[in-house]
Amino acid sequence: MEEIGDNEHIKLYLEGNTENFAFLIEKYTPQIYGFLFHMVKNKSDADDITQDTFVKAWRKIDTYRIGENFRGWLFSIAHNTAIDWLRKKKKQYVFSDLDYDEENSFLESIPDTLPLADELVARAEDTVLVQKCMEKLSPQHQEVLLLHYTNEFTFDEIGKMLGKPLNTVKSQHRRALAQLKNLLNAPYDQN
Repeated sequence: MEEIGDNEHIKLYLEGNTENFAFLIEKYTPQIYGFLFHMVKNKSDADDITQDTFVKAWRKIDTYRIGENFRGWLFSIAHNTAIDWLRKKKKQYVFSDLDYDEENSFLESIPDTLPLADELVARAEDTVLVQKCMEKLSPQHQEVLLLHYTNEFTFDEIGKMLGKPLNTVKSQHRRALAQLKNLLNAPYDQN
């Protein structure tokens, strides 16, 4: 499909070109799924919530204002859908130990540059340590860090997405980084 912006795809979809919305679904599914997987820590649940997110986006596409940030609008829907899903399931944010059999975006993000075996082991250990430390942060702090660093949203975009003032998001970010730094500097239990 031709390189055009998200807003142009939406305009074309609203004019009857259904492949344009399908293109947007394909484009954003990996990002939305990764974000949701970090929230719920379960592949099946993340799949279901991702599907629900795109169904809601499709149903609400007429409420999207052309010219706004479509990606941010979509992540807002994903965030709200996950919160609703967690409330319906009466679950709290529960983060299990790292499961090496499950997909893990942190491990997948290790570049494939064919480093030496000992370098690979050290990187994997660092990744596991960061993942375990991230899991000790509050869900709000995890969410801000994931949205900012993994999904590259600005603090202003995160604030709009989560319905929080900009200074609150910046404050949560600072506290999350300080807490993560303290956890990373703490003695590491090898067991």
